[in-house]
Amino acid sequence: MAGKYREGTSHTDGQTLFSGSVDKTIKIWQVSTGKELHTLTGHSEPLYSVAISPDGQTLFSGGSDETIKIWRQD
Repeated sequence: MAGKYREGTSHTDGQTLFSGSVDKTIKIWQVSTGKELHTLTGHSEPLYSVAISPDGQTLFSGGSDETIKIWRQD
């Protein structure tokens, strides 16, 4: 998990980690292996925060582009 990460949060299942980065992405990681599972894009500037809803179905991200993104699991 190399890179410049500003913020991270874990899924309620304890198996998934979400990290917000200066590269304007959110990375989804499998905790047990350290494997990157997916990358979310959409911010135009570095991220400052990520948070997961209590039910684990919605991820929120905020960045220096002055936006808050809402990501829902399909």
